[in-house]
Amino acid sequence: MTMRSMRTMRERLRLVVAPLVLAALVLAAAGCSFALPEGESGSIPLMPVFNEELGIQGVVLAGCSREDADSHDCSSVTPDEGVLQIVQARIPGSLDDLVGLVMESTALSQLPEASGRYKGSAFTWDLYGFETQLKDVGPVTLRVDLALAEDDAAGYLVAIVTLPDDYESHATWYDTVFTHVVYALAPLEEDV
Repeated sequence: MTMRSMRTMRERLRLVVAPLVLAALVLAAAGCSFALPEGESGSIPLMPVFNEELGIQGVVLAGCSREDADSHDCSSVTPDEGVLQIVQARIPGSLDDLVGLVMESTALSQLPEASGRYKGSAFTWDLYGFETQLKDVGPVTLRVDLALAEDDAAGYLVAIVTLPDDYESHATWYDTVFTHVVYALAPLEEDV
């Protein structure tokens, strides 16, 4: 076997093994127990998602159904059958372009001040939490947890959208889900 064929075999093996390792790590994390309200323990099962159309990978709650290219309906797996949408997107352009899109789709005139920053696996995210109405939904007030980041080519967005009462009843659960979804979002690795 030549050095070139060994290198090609190693590259192919890496392309097969890397997604399997990521999936194994995500599945292992899914079995972890997190502190939930009132000292209860439990687990929040997550599943990996790979979105070739948007060039991103991450996690969502196990049992969510994909609605379109950038969102998952997770209402069937929330506490008390609450409403939950998880949005994960990569938008070519700058962070300002991405903020403009958020403004166009909400009743906000500007983003509130960031509530913090969070270091994920691929990005450092600016975090926001607010209530608003979505222009496509009508006069329903929604709770939005939003994370924004960028690299040289694109802006990245993670949002968890729910009803304010659902969020208030299970804030720790929603915050835990949001943290894991934000942490895991990353660009898809390109084939070498």
